[in-house]
Amino acid sequence: MDIEAIAFLTDREKKIAGHLLANRIISETQFREFLDKRKKIDTGGKAFLGGMLVGKGLLEAGALEEFFQTNNRIYLDLLGQMKDGGYLSEAQYAAVMRADESKTNVVAALERLNIMTRESFIRICSNRVNLLKLGEWLVMNGKLKREVLEEALEEQHVNNLEDYLIHRKLVGRDLLAGLVDIMGLH
Repeated sequence: MDIEAIAFLTDREKKIAGHLLANRIISETQFREFLDKRKKIDTGGKAFLGGMLVGKGLLEAGALEEFFQTNNRIYLDLLGQMKDGGYLSEAQYAAVMRADESKTNVVAALERLNIMTRESFIRICSNRVNLLKLGEWLVMNGKLKREVLEEALEEQHVNNLEDYLIHRKLVGRDLLAGLVDIMGLH
């Protein structure tokens, strides 16, 4: 395997991978699994927690849908308050309520109709309502055990070779730190 030809790896990752592969500390199959994960991150971005949990079979898709419906109801209530407070016109409110996507994703309707960006609405919403994040909601509602959530959140933040090796328990922290030190990769 020509590690140097892998354009999306950093020089540090190439050196570490080369050493680990040459000394058979990790297998080529294990390294290819990392490369596949990294390609997905580089092309599609970080995996969404819900999609990752459903994809691994750790969560039923229905639980994810229930979370989104609960949040959408809260968003719709806030939208009504914004209309009543004069922050949203009657016409804007009516347009959002007519939009098909508002039944499941009012934020998408707001954005598509150029009324408000997702970021602005979420900022307003978080200032007025104490929304639970997906992971908190899943644990509170008994849909997921806290340990499973913590493992998934940890995995979600793995995006470089060193984190991957440690997360998958392919290499210990001490071995990796020693390798980095010997190779002068600080």
